[in-house]
Amino acid sequence: MCLDEVLEEKEDWKSPCTISVPYSANLKRMLELGGHHPHEPVLHGDFSLKGGEYTRKIIVKLVGFDRPMTSFEVAKELRAMGLRPCTTEELIAFGGAYGNFQKSFLIIALGSSVYYNFLAHVPVLTACSDGQCFDLRDRAYTWKESCKFLATPLQTSPAI
Repeated sequence: MCLDEVLEEKEDWKSPCTISVPYSANLKRMLELGGHHPHEPVLHGDFSLKGGEYTRKIIVKLVGFDRPMTSFEVAKELRAMGLRPCTTEELIAFGGAYGNFQKSFLIIALGSSVYYNFLAHVPVLTACSDGQCFDLRDRAYTWKESCKFLATPLQTSPAI
């Protein structure tokens, strides 16, 4: 079980969680449901949410690494673990259900690319002065060891 109330124990973030993903909601509505404040680039990003017509429960897991890694390296490692990176919708749903995690570390969803200023970015959850924030980071970034990646089993396909 995934409980952010017991985050004090260093290994708790490694437990799988079950979340409900409202694929039928648009980005603005999903951010509202999750209690997230979008940073400026998010308001201008080119988001293509899948817009399915249902809510689905999925199992997700936060994965961390002991060294800095590129997005490509992380995606390759996740696949070797039988996982795929989560999408924007899945990241926002996770933040809505388990918001305290993003106060401790940056949470990244490599399963979606968002184009801002003609560059590919990935959605992230972070803490900010307003509380929970949804932001974008350059996909070409080398991620630090403190970052966590939201992933789900390979057989879980995103809404189409």
